Amino acid sequence: MGSFFSVFRHCLYRIAKDPLSFLSCILLPMGLLVWNNAVGMENFEGEIWIDGYNIVASSSGIVITMVFQFFGSSLVIDFLYKDLRGDMRWRLFAAPVSVNTHVFAGLLASMIFLVFSSVLLLGFGVVFYDAYLFNRFILAATLLVTSFYAQLFGMLLFLIVPKKAAAELFIMASAFAMAIGGGLMIGELNLGRVGNFIFQHVTPLALAIRAVQNSGFFVDNMPASIFNFTALVAMTAGLAVVVFLLGRRRRF
Repeated sequence: MGSFFSVFRHCLYRIAKDPLSFLSCILLPMGLLVWNNAVGMENFEGEIWIDGYNIVASSSGIVITMVFQFFGSSLVIDFLYKDLRGDMRWRLFAAPVSVNTHVFAGLLASMIFLVFSSVLLLGFGVVFYDAYLFNRFILAATLLVTSFYAQLFGMLLFLIVPKKAAAELFIMASAFAMAIGGGLMIGELNLGRVGNFIFQHVTPLALAIRAVQNSGFFVDNMPASIFNFTALVAMTAGLAVVVFLLGRRRRF
């Protein structure tokens, strides 16, 4: 257990000291929230303030938070490819800790950094834009599960994609596809009945956002919120099984 926490601290320090991590996971989401709120308040048709809360900042804050869990999974991809597909791999095999310990410590470090970045983003929205945080328990639970899903997805790509650049491109493309297809970036798209249903109700990003937004303020529909959250948990559990079995097959 001591070796795990030593590796975890090392991985978390590696992530935190990287200027790109700070830029892409903290400054960029905050900048998008500022821009989206400014544009949204000009173009929004209807009442922006409800009970003293800014509904534009509330909505965009949740969307940006969940989207960047997937963009941020590039952190674990960078860590895995550098340590297990490069020169570091042979030193790890000779280290006094197992490769599994190193992998899961890195996954946990990446996940905690992303969750911490999200807390900063949500706090920024509350302090400067009077954003509403919906049901706090649902928000916290959904954020943790979504972040874990994103890390597992990064591990899956590491196991099946030989090149780091290809894995990073795929993670970015899939995050953009879920966001754009779900109408979260450029408005609703006409993708047909099946396509609209998949992108707006089936993808992990859509499930996460609807789990939070149905928990109050916009829509007070707790059964729908719990249903979306449960579906997200089931999807994450299924992905975890796939990653576990594939990792054992690849001997990681």
